[in-house]
Amino acid sequence: MKRRHRILGGCTVHKSVKVAKCVLAPREVEVLQCAANGLGRKDTADVFGVSVGYVKNVRHEIIWKLDAFNLAHAVAIGIKGKIIK
Repeated sequence: MKRRHRILGGCTVHKSVKVAKCVLAPREVEVLQCAANGLGRKDTADVFGVSVGYVKNVRHEIIWKLDAFNLAHAVAIGIKGKIIK
């Protein structure tokens, strides 16, 4: 079985392990933590004082950077990789 590697921000991300704290920006980690806590887009936008569109874009970037299938998968990767609690 071949392992796929991606290099992002100076970090090597192994597709099977997905442990790379330095891949996500601090705001992206905060938005991912809000998703893990069950907050929706509007609630997350209210917490940070930004637009819902901004939160949607940040979530999209998180999913892309973690190579996740959806936000729930990104949260699972974040918890497994100890990016969030």
